[in-house]
Parts: sequence; C-alpha cells; structure tokens
Amino acid sequence: MQKAQTILSADIGTSSLKAAYISEEGFVYAFCRVRFENQIKNKEALEWKNAFIKALKILSSKAPAIKPNAVCISGNGPSVVCDDGTCVLWNTDISDCPSVETSSLFIPRILYLKNRFTESFEKSKYIFSGPEFLCYLLTGEAKTFLPEKRYTNAYWTDDELNRFGFTDEEKNKFPEFKFSGELLGCITKQASEWLENIVCEGTEVFCGAPDFISDLAGCAIVNPLRLLNRTGSGEGFNLCIKNQLYYTGLRTLPSFINDLWNISFLSKDSGLSLERIKCDFAKNVCEENASFLEEKNLCETKNENFTEKIFNLLLKNFYSEKTKVNQFTVKEKAPLSYKKAAEQIDSLLASLKDGVNLLRTFCKENNLSFPASMTVTGGQAFSREYLKLKALYLNIEIEVPSFTDCELMGNAAFALYGMKKYPSIKQACESLYKAEKIK
Repeated sequence: MQKAQTILSADIGTSSLKAAYISEEGFVYAFCRVRFENQIKNKEALEWKNAFIKALKILSSKAPAIKPNAVCISGNGPSVVCDDGTCVLWNTDISDCPSVETSSLFIPRILYLKNRFTESFEKSKYIFSGPEFLCYLLTGEAKTFLPEKRYTNAYWTDDELNRFGFTDEEKNKFPEFKFSGELLGCITKQASEWLENIVCEGTEVFCGAPDFISDLAGCAIVNPLRLLNRTGSGEGFNLCIKNQLYYTGLRTLPSFINDLWNISFLSKDSGLSLERIKCDFAKNVCEENASFLEEKNLCETKNENFTEKIFNLLLKNFYSEKTKVNQFTVKEKAPLSYKKAAEQIDSLLASLKDGVNLLRTFCKENNLSFPASMTVTGGQAFSREYLKLKALYLNIEIEVPSFTDCELMGNAAFALYGMKKYPSIKQACESLYKAEKIK
C-alpha cells in the first residue's frame, strides 16, 4: 500500500526527456530517459507530449503500485513555444537576426519567433517558456514559471516589451508569472485519458523551473559557500554567496533562494573536449597496438563499451603517475597514445583549475572561506576515475549526489514545498539531498 506522497518529476532536455517517481523522503522508485525520435525542426515541442506519455508508461511498468500525487516539470531554456508547437529552442542559432541590447534572455528569441514564424506567432493565444507548454497541455493553465522575483528582467517586463514594439494584444500572449513551487493547476480529464489514467484527473501540478535552477535545488545549493559543478557539453562552477558581489571573469545571478546569490565560472566546451579525448584515445591505442584491437573485439562480443573501459584505464594510470604510484599498463603498451591523451587531459584540467582559482581569488579578496568540497552533477558524475583526477588538480574534495539527475530531485523539492510538506523550499532541498564522497 502506498503511504508516502510521490512526485512525478520530469525534465525536458535538448535530445531527451527524463522522468522519475520520487518519494517525499527523496527515494527514487523508478527512473527513465526517453530519447526524442521524431523531432521536426522548429516543431520540437510537439515531441515532448509523446515522450512524456512514453516515460510515464515506463515508470508505471517499473513501479506499478505507485500513483503519483503531484507533478512538477522543468526544462531547458531560454526556449519559446507557440500553441501549435512552433518553437525557438535555447540553442537555435539566431545570429542572422539583428542583435538587440536587453537584459532579457527571452526577448531576442521571441523577436526571432515573431519575425521568422509570423503566422504561428499571430495565431498563438500564448507564447510559452519551455516546460510551461507541456504543463499547459496537462492542466489547461497558462503561466510562466519564475524561479524568484529578481529573475523578472531576465524574462520580460512590460516596459521592455513596450521598448521592442510589442502591442497590447501581443503582450497578452505572455502568461503571467508564478513562482517555482506554487500550484499551477490540476490534471484535466482529457490529459488523464491520454495518460491512460496512470496520473489521475485532479492530480496537482506545481510550477517547475529552468533546468539549471532545478539542478541547484536538487543539489541543495541553498546556503552560502556551497559549490556546484554542473557538467555536460560544457560545465559551470556555481558558488552560492550571501551578498550581491561581482568579479571580472565571473557571472553573478540571483539564487532561487530570495536572500542569496550565485557567482559562477563557465567553461563552454570542456565536456565536448573530454569526449573527443576519450574517443580519439580509444581509436589511437588500437592503431598503435593490435592487442587493444583484440580487446575491443572481445568487449563488443560481451556488449561492453570499449571506449569507456580503455579511457578509465588511462585515467587510472594517469592518476597513479600523478600520485607517484607506478601502474603504467596503458603507458607501457601504447606510449604515444598515452602521452597525447595525458597531455590533453592535463591541458583541460589546467584550464578548469584557472577558473576555480578565479573563484578562490574572489573569495580571498572578499574575506570569504573557499569551500573544501564541491558537488558534481551531470555526465561526469558517472566517471569516478575522472573525478578523482579532477579533485587532485583542483585541490578540492568532490561529492556526487546519490541520484545524479538532480533536476528531477529539485522538481520534487518544489512540489513538496507547494504541497506544504516542508515550510520552505530551502528545507525541502536540504531534506531530499543525499551524496557520497569520491575517494
């Protein structure tokens, strides 16, 4: 018998949708990821509904006794979407349109949408920001999720819309703001039917957030001097601070906690660079020493990932070399490939060290204690060997959340706060967060 409240948490990514059933104690009953298979350019949002339905069926098959008591959805941004699914995603190239000077992250993309897809824009009753489109299909309620009031300028204001020539009729297309964690509405009868009643009519849906905000919430970055390293194609180092401070080379934004701020260093392509080093190394060792090609064929027979396996061996060897422990299996068998990859990893980690040292200098100059540890989320959270090396280079302890898809845990925190299970979002985040140290 289901006793604890369960949140259906989902996150809309660029290439997939993730979803999980999460209990009010932060236990994950079931998790899945559904890849977008039939996306049409500039109509990508139409695939979100299908992926959500598919994800829900998978979760239900994994945990058939669970009936979600609430729903919360996050997503990438700044993306803008029309009623008919026409959209301009966060990564759509809009450089061929005239640049505009504005603090809004959304207005440049709204203008691109208006100019390039004029008919859809004019016919659309609402213009949504990312996950709000899917939530509208579920509830019939049109709202814009705002993490915290200080983010208003990053979305849009009436004055800024006026400045760019939007008419009163056009301004009415932009749904009013509701804060993350507030009640949006309830699952409609129609939505429950196309969800095959896995989620019942009347189930409450709570306002989510942009994915990076949900990630911060899921990692409990809710106290000063908590440090988060979000990894993906690039990566960011986000330090929570008490006061609104700025520093050259770093970016300051409001926290979703109303009396805190985040200051960050961003590395645009470090994740992509690491992936290239990994793939090139796997290719090069096979060319340099045929015994690795035999190992590759053996891995494929066993349905193992040779690239990951050989790269982890490289990382172990490189870590051993740095810590003066002699275990140079790959270095001895493929010295040229090892040398090249080791130099590339050294260069990559050195560049990240420069960024972290910038945060250290910021702390020193502002009489702040730099944290002794940081939390790592995203793809790198699964590479323990790389994180050991990263901790060594950055001279910092690293911890990894027990559930690494932290956007989903952050959504659960928002929903549980909205359900009054916790008196504040801060307490919800702290209660759900669990992590382990990398050793």
